[in-house]
Amino acid sequence: MKVTIKMTGRDYVNLMYIMTYRKPVIIIATGIGALMIAVCIVYIAGLRLINGYQPPYPQLFIGAMALVFIPLSLYFSAKRNYKANLRIQEPIEYDFTNDKLFLAGSSFKAEREWAKTYKILELKNYFLIYENNLIFNPIPKTTMTPAEISGIREVLRNVTIAGEKKLLNN
Repeated sequence: MKVTIKMTGRDYVNLMYIMTYRKPVIIIATGIGALMIAVCIVYIAGLRLINGYQPPYPQLFIGAMALVFIPLSLYFSAKRNYKANLRIQEPIEYDFTNDKLFLAGSSFKAEREWAKTYKILELKNYFLIYENNLIFNPIPKTTMTPAEISGIREVLRNVTIAGEKKLLNN
């Protein structure tokens, strides 16, 4: 099964948000930030949930960091990383076989044996093929046809890898 994919800047930024906000520590930090902003809103509204008469400036600062600074810094760093990495910007042809994955771009060619693949993860809009626990090949589904997605999913279901596979059922 062959597909050619070009990851856009928007695809890359979305993937970075998805991968970051899947981590429990980021989810907890965002929840705490939202709670702190809520405490500030309640204070401004005139209800005093906290003993004392000082405005909750530290809570406002921490909440703003969690809800504004982290997403903004993630956005700008993802944009910068996308622009700096020319290989991720070029069209990449993926050839899925029962034994190997072949990748070819205008500046590189590679092949990966399925038996040495660390993990395969399917998300709503991406296939992620992990080389190890940190490095993966993202394959966006946004430009694929339903037949291509089904074909890739079928190949991935049938290959044997070193680690785990998590594929969607639809």
